[in-house]
Amino acid sequence: MSTGRIISNSSSIKAQAPSLVVVSDGTMKFPSGHPDYFTRLQPDGMLLLDLFNNEYSEFKLNADRDCNIELYNHMEGSRYKIFVYRTKAEPINIGLDRGAQTYIIPGISEGETEKLLVLDVEVAMLNGILTNKIGPTSEKLDEIIGALNTSSIKLSEDITFNGVKQGSYKDGDKMTAGETMTTILKKFAQKANPVSYSAPSFSISPNNQTIEAGTNVNPSIIPSFVQRDAGALNRYLLQLSTGDGAPVSLLDGAALKTYNQALIQIQDGAYLEYTATAYYDEGLTKLNNMGEPDPTGKILAGSESDVLRYSGIRKAFYSADTIVGNPGSSSDIRSLAGKKDSPVNGTSFTLNIPAGTKRVVFAYPATLRNVTSVKYAELGNGEVADTFQLINFNVEGANGYKAIAYKVYVYTPAVPFNASATYNVTI
Repeated sequence: MSTGRIISNSSSIKAQAPSLVVVSDGTMKFPSGHPDYFTRLQPDGMLLLDLFNNEYSEFKLNADRDCNIELYNHMEGSRYKIFVYRTKAEPINIGLDRGAQTYIIPGISEGETEKLLVLDVEVAMLNGILTNKIGPTSEKLDEIIGALNTSSIKLSEDITFNGVKQGSYKDGDKMTAGETMTTILKKFAQKANPVSYSAPSFSISPNNQTIEAGTNVNPSIIPSFVQRDAGALNRYLLQLSTGDGAPVSLLDGAALKTYNQALIQIQDGAYLEYTATAYYDEGLTKLNNMGEPDPTGKILAGSESDVLRYSGIRKAFYSADTIVGNPGSSSDIRSLAGKKDSPVNGTSFTLNIPAGTKRVVFAYPATLRNVTSVKYAELGNGEVADTFQLINFNVEGANGYKAIAYKVYVYTPAVPFNASATYNVTI
């Protein structure tokens, strides 16, 4: 009740805030000035209302027990309201005029925590006796308005947007019966921003290796999984393929684990290939800026793979030295100081020839074409390829691995080089 509301235009009396009253438990005194103040206590169950001879009064009662109303300082024409708040399910009886009238106040219903009912009473003269006259009962309008808010008002039927959009609502969206006005107004006033999801990443180390055929390796294969917005890792599988059969499973378990490979020799081509796969669960659904689940782009259950490949290659060899005579063995070629990995047609390299050199040699696998060009930089890039003698013999890979045919080019000058020189070779 709002203090200051005018109750009677004729008297301009204003209502005060409702007075809180309680039911006596048999130990309460009567108010000072009451005839029984010195003689007795208020009986158990008495609800004494002091109207102070006002035209209108309001009282607030939190009652979950029976009681009998007694008035004090009242007069004919006095009106009063009792706002009765209930918190229990059992009904209670409120008696008036010393039990001549009884009003039953129902309790709360299922799902309620509190109920408000209003007794609207007028003091009238009946047969020379002041009597309580109960008027029509209703819920107090001020209390209803105070209790109304956007969280309690709900939509009574579905409403579909037709040809329009507003806030986060799009054409065809539906406001559903039972939604609160708070929910609806938030959607009107806000626009949902999409969330972003980050995919997981997975890798193994070391990186791919290109090494000379015949090299012995024993790698430690270390996996790394970054979950991000995916679910948890649930399986890790590591397989080895050697190119001559089905892959072999090396690890298969629920957790990442480093694999230490026993010593193994690399052969020609892509001989060793480790394939690692991480399997993960579905990730969580994020909430957008409006607190709603947004599964667009959500990370579903899946897997990520990475490959470590050891490719066996052959080398080109070259050198300028003071040895006299042609190379005669695989070890002679492999001992040449200059090396070029995995030569192909068109590969170039530079031979730096110091003064005093007695022999210039280069060699590469015989599967490639004959040398295309050898240019002498200090002679204006003159072509000197025809000064080299071509011989053929087999050259081994690393650690004595299977020998293959090589083309070996040898230039033996009539006299040692008297100055440094530069040869640019192109296969």
